[in-house]
Amino acid sequence: MSTHPVTLDRPTPRPRAAHLHTARHMVRGHLRLIGWFAVIALVVITVAILTRFAFGQPQESMAQFGRQALVWFPFSIAIGAVSSYLPVHVASGMTRRSYTAGVLLGTAVLTAGFAAGAAVVLLLERGVYQVAGWSHGISEWDPLYRSVTQVHLVLADHVALTGTAMVAGLLVGTTYYRYGPWVGTLSLPLTVGPLVVVLWVLPYLGAEHGWTVTQHLLATAAIIAALAGVFAVLIRDITVSTRS
Repeated sequence: MSTHPVTLDRPTPRPRAAHLHTARHMVRGHLRLIGWFAVIALVVITVAILTRFAFGQPQESMAQFGRQALVWFPFSIAIGAVSSYLPVHVASGMTRRSYTAGVLLGTAVLTAGFAAGAAVVLLLERGVYQVAGWSHGISEWDPLYRSVTQVHLVLADHVALTGTAMVAGLLVGTTYYRYGPWVGTLSLPLTVGPLVVVLWVLPYLGAEHGWTVTQHLLATAAIIAALAGVFAVLIRDITVSTRS
């Protein structure tokens, strides 16, 4: 009587959800670039502080002027994410819907990272100022915070700015990819316009018309949701070239 070894079937590992796969690659794919951005930003801030010190004791934050960099750098990353990840995603047999979910998730993670990084830099700068006996003021009129110790407002401010910039960048990149350079360029007032509203119109309403932080953030959330919705609609039936 022959015996055969009993083989126990192991359950097949569940594949990683497609949208998580795309989000992970989007975040990891930009880590080196973001690292270089951080190094350059720290060098620029340090040089700015030393230059200001050469003409007298600094009275204001130098890092606060980096808010624009945390708008346009993430904006450019998001534009490139369309042509970089969409063809690969579709060619790998994954759906456009999972691409949309993955890219938006990756955008949320990167936005949170940028906001946290900005808060850390501002707090470190404040610590340096305190050691040196300098005043660490906020002179810009448009941030939601008046002191970097208002960490929740620092985070909210940068999440609002960077989040809007990145979703607007996705929409710009998708418009160019789907409709070509002419339509993509002519539609910039519509695709970038909402970012301009968050950058300058909402702060103006706060400074001149008494809008509260809550109103500002609710309006920003509505703008981000609208941009994300249009992005999802454009991606849903977009023609994708998978040729190398």
